[in-house]
Amino acid sequence: MATLPYSFCVIVVDDCSADDTLLLLNDFRFSAGNIFLKIISLESNAGHQVAIYHGFLYAQTLACDHFIVMDSDGEDAPAVIPALLQYTDTDIVNVVRGSRKESLLFRICYYSYKVIFRLMTGKQMNYGNFCLISRNVLETAIASNFSHLAAFLSKQHVNTHYIVAGKEKRIGGRSKMGFVKHFKHAIGSFAECRDLIKLPELLPIITFMILMIF
Repeated sequence: MATLPYSFCVIVVDDCSADDTLLLLNDFRFSAGNIFLKIISLESNAGHQVAIYHGFLYAQTLACDHFIVMDSDGEDAPAVIPALLQYTDTDIVNVVRGSRKESLLFRICYYSYKVIFRLMTGKQMNYGNFCLISRNVLETAIASNFSHLAAFLSKQHVNTHYIVAGKEKRIGGRSKMGFVKHFKHAIGSFAECRDLIKLPELLPIITFMILMIF
């Protein structure tokens, strides 16, 4: 970011971490003059999507035209940021998940989820939270009080572009997103798109999902 012709405000939302994250953040300063840091500390663990929402609330107060959402574990590659900023005339730029090293079971479940989501909603879900959005989309997201950002973005009738990028290696530690949390997150995407789902189509799809689990 230091090499780019923009000013950046990096908003870090600490979702009630139990380690020394806040201590490290409070002692950190960017050396580049075009990058500023804002730390938001939540009083209780609210979950990934709520943390993003709180970041949006602060971002809305900034004199910025575009906003980048990305996870802080390193899996969303910062090297993609310059590519995102080539499309500032677009309302949404989603980073489609490219190559990723996952277990066979995870890949089967993820592929099945994408198929089921497409059948239920008519939308394609092959991206996560990593994206660039315009101020208009940010304000719409805040007003909607979304529960699943990617699913919310899939419903927006605005100019949208897609960039393919691989999933990078985590900086450290292990992901807390086990099967149960991934399943709940998937359910959240269906809830976000509930207005697109036709009830007669639900029963066979839900039955298939239950058979996958058991």
